[in-house]
Amino acid sequence: MEPEPKETAMRRHDPVVARLYGELERAPEDWSVRLRLIETAVAQGNLDEAKRLVRTSPGDDEYLPAELQDRIRWLLTEGIRRSREGGA
Repeated sequence: MEPEPKETAMRRHDPVVARLYGELERAPEDWSVRLRLIETAVAQGNLDEAKRLVRTSPGDDEYLPAELQDRIRWLLTEGIRRSREGGA
């Protein structure tokens, strides 16, 4: 039996996260929801899921504000490092 995807595990174990994934399915372009899920994945040390959430965002050609780009970059570098050290 294959292990379940981490996204599925995140959904099943946390009702708030499950609700956020539901919101993301209804409005995948909503970066406020996507960012909260990325933050949750980082806090759990789940870099693969954090990256997946960034890569699967719709509208690759749309402008993403620099502030949001900086936050994502920080989460995927410093945030993951701190999470692994136990202090995100």
